[in-house]
Amino acid sequence: MSKVLQLATAKFDYVVATDCTYIDPDGSTPDDDHFMTACAGLCHENTRCFVTFEDRGTVLRNNFLAAAHTKFHYVKEMHRNELPQHYQLAHIDVWELRL
Repeated sequence: MSKVLQLATAKFDYVVATDCTYIDPDGSTPDDDHFMTACAGLCHENTRCFVTFEDRGTVLRNNFLAAAHTKFHYVKEMHRNELPQHYQLAHIDVWELRL
């Protein structure tokens, strides 16, 4: 339990996450609200949270962004040319989120 408390009170400079690990019980759509709650819970006012999002359709993207905007004040897609060459994938978006 002490490790959990350490994580809960730590102040991270960066959080790196991917949305495809949070799936709802029927396996059809990500559980974006819980995912964003977990991301926001690891952040403080100076944390930069980078989240990858695999392009799986407009509805899922809109749900992802709606959940991001409920937890974070700053939601910005990073341009692919800002990323190292081997991270510039057409089907993966990278978002920077800040409280």
